[in-house]
Amino acid sequence: MIKLSGSLDSYITEDDFSFTSTNGITAVRIPVGWWIAYDPTPPKPLVGGSSQILDKAFTWAQKYGIKVIIDLHAVQGSQNGNDHSGTRDGYQEWGDSYVADTVKVIDYLAQR
Repeated sequence: MIKLSGSLDSYITEDDFSFTSTNGITAVRIPVGWWIAYDPTPPKPLVGGSSQILDKAFTWAQKYGIKVIIDLHAVQGSQNGNDHSGTRDGYQEWGDSYVADTVKVIDYLAQR
């Protein structure tokens, strides 16, 4: 089992939002993967906890007057076969078969 919770807890912190605000930055982009909609137990090898971290980011953003752009950066099936699009083996299958799944992830994010 891969344990990344310690790493995820320190990857972005309230201090980052304070620093961002102090330096005049008014918006941040937060990339998320499709598996966020399956928290807290996404399919392996993906790791849960993304929703909790995103919730913290929104709390800090509101506190410091920062707007948030959520970037659905990786969708199921991979858009381009690269690791940053949700695949580790170069496999690419995104298309009509995953559009409905992608919309479900967007709905999940919008409801939060």
